[in-house]
Amino acid sequence: SVANTCLYGLVHSVVAALGLAPGLGFIHVGLDKSFIYDIADLYKAEYTIPLAFELAGTGTKNIAWETRKRVRDEFYESHLIERIVKDLQWLLTDTDEDADSGNDEGTLCLWDGIRGCTEAGVQYFPRKEGKREG
Repeated sequence: SVANTCLYGLVHSVVAALGLAPGLGFIHVGLDKSFIYDIADLYKAEYTIPLAFELAGTGTKNIAWETRKRVRDEFYESHLIERIVKDLQWLLTDTDEDADSGNDEGTLCLWDGIRGCTEAGVQYFPRKEGKREG
């Protein structure tokens, strides 16, 4: 639990730094930190689970303190923050070259589900005559 709490804190700091919504969950839903839990699950099998079993077998007297120290060191040495940033950017951007986005120019577009990519920044709602713009 201590190791996972440390991981949640690290993931939450990255999510906040990137301006993402911590409650936007895909697997975990309905919680204020759903997205944090979703992303942290990607790293538990590599970081916190092995560490928890390793420390449980050592018989250390202050397992919480030792866990926090070891997790901190492992996160730092493995550059986990940078990895989380890259993984989030990959997950949340359209970088798949095979994807048919209908947007070959790389410009911003609106997706309407019928016509595909529609030019952004265009007023599509007809204005009434005599009305001022702005």
